[in-house]
Amino acid sequence: MKFSYNSIKRLVPDVDSKTKMVEELTMRAYESEDIVGNTFDSEIPHNRYADSASHLGVAREYSIITGKKLSEPKMASVFPSRPKGLVDIKIVDKDDCPRYGACVFELGERDKTPSWMVQILTDCGLRPINPIVDVLNYVMLEIGQPMHAFDADKLKGAIQVRRAKAGEKITTIDEQDFKLTKDDIVIADSKQAQAIAGIKGGKSAEVSSETKRIVVESANFDQV
Repeated sequence: MKFSYNSIKRLVPDVDSKTKMVEELTMRAYESEDIVGNTFDSEIPHNRYADSASHLGVAREYSIITGKKLSEPKMASVFPSRPKGLVDIKIVDKDDCPRYGACVFELGERDKTPSWMVQILTDCGLRPINPIVDVLNYVMLEIGQPMHAFDADKLKGAIQVRRAKAGEKITTIDEQDFKLTKDDIVIADSKQAQAIAGIKGGKSAEVSSETKRIVVESANFDQV
């Protein structure tokens, strides 16, 4: 998995040079490789993805093995005690999805993704797409929690986290058609499946340049 050295340096200001940091990680944590520019690659073991597949996770690991101080990002709440943008959510089976959170955001004028964020995304092998997607990808790289955004005005009724119906179909944002089975977990509205849970969003509620409101989701799905 590719990471940005500059992001690690922001979280551990006293970090060694990239070459030495990579050596420390390889010898005492997980195999890592120095790549050109700000990029380095770490082979995160499957049993460490939950805590290490992010800049914060790698920075924390490096801090522990070297004793250098970790400067954790501040997680300040931007919501009042009861936000207005609440979403009706129905989780059919808690074993499939122990936790699902979503909130509606109204969009103002959209500028370009800031250059510093574009650089981090590029360092990590991601292609900048638009400010909404870029911010969500940046957060995923930073703390390791994947998120997805739907166009709120394209959703019908409450959001449902459920098993797919036999023969149910979905076209994903990359124009691929899938025929689902009852083993698939989907995010749906009252009309149809809108995403394959934890894998890919659907085309029908995709965010576009015309989007005025978004539903941002974050969830934990069946880990087995």
